[in-house]
Amino acid sequence: MLMTPSVASAGVASALSGDPTGPVYMDAVLRPPQSLSHRGVAVLGVILGGSALVLGLMFSAMGAVPVAGFMGVEIAGFFFALWLFRRRQEIVTEVRVSADTIRLRHRVRGQAVVEVSLPTYFTTVSLNPEPATGVRLRAAGRAYRVGGFMSRAECAGFADALQAALRAARAERYQSADQTDEAVTA
Repeated sequence: MLMTPSVASAGVASALSGDPTGPVYMDAVLRPPQSLSHRGVAVLGVILGGSALVLGLMFSAMGAVPVAGFMGVEIAGFFFALWLFRRRQEIVTEVRVSADTIRLRHRVRGQAVVEVSLPTYFTTVSLNPEPATGVRLRAAGRAYRVGGFMSRAECAGFADALQAALRAARAERYQSADQTDEAVTA
C-alpha cells in the first residue's frame, strides 16, 4: 500500500512515538508505489541482457554484426531510463498530527528536506481540484500539497483519516482547556 497512516489512541500513540509533548493522533508515511524491487531489477536485467546476447550472437552468425551493438545500446538505454524513473520515485512525506501541530516533512533524494509545522485548529484539509491529485492542507494563507502521486480514491481516504485525526486532536486540546477552566473556578 502507498501509505501507512495510523490513527491510534492517545496513550498508545504517545508511548510509541517517543514525543514528550503529548499524544500523536496520526503518524503517516507516504511513498510512491514502486513496481520493482532492487532484486526485480536485477532479474529483469539478467533476462533482457541474456536475450539480447542470444539474439546478438544469432545475428552475428548471419553476418549482421552491427545489430548486436544496437541491441546492447537499447538495453543500456532501457536501464538508464529505469534508473532515472526509480531515482525520481525516492520521495517520502511524513505527516504527524499532535494536539498542537501538524508536522509535514518532505524528503526528495538529492534535495533539501522541507519541514513545515501547521496549527491543528486553523488547518483545513481538502482534495486538490481536478485534474491534479493530492491532499491540500491550508493554514495562515499558505497551502501545502501532500501525496500528489496517489490516486483520487487514495487521496480521499487519506484526507478522511487526516480530518478524523484533526478532529480528535482539536477535541483533546480543547477538552483539556475546559478541564483547566473548571479547576481554576473550583
